[in-house]
Amino acid sequence: MLNFNFRLNNPFSKRWNTFFYKDGLIAKHKAWEIQAVTDNSIVSAEFSLSVRGDHSGVTLGVGLLGVSVMFCLVDTRHWNEEAGRHYNYDSAGNAS
Repeated sequence: MLNFNFRLNNPFSKRWNTFFYKDGLIAKHKAWEIQAVTDNSIVSAEFSLSVRGDHSGVTLGVGLLGVSVMFCLVDTRHWNEEAGRHYNYDSAGNAS
């Protein structure tokens, strides 16, 4: 996992409200998500990349003066530590 996060917050604010959210599927196990929130950030930047883990993928986020936007491209599956791969699901939803 690679993670970069910078955040300067207003310590006197507890504001948090999602005012926009949208998601969708790109492929069978790949999804995208975009979210915009009002929060207590003065300035923020985030980048995250994971290849092995639950919902692995890329996350990008920026925030300025109390408005933050986050965009994600993720795998919808969970990680199987024992097998070293994502779980495979059959048509009934059973994991293997």
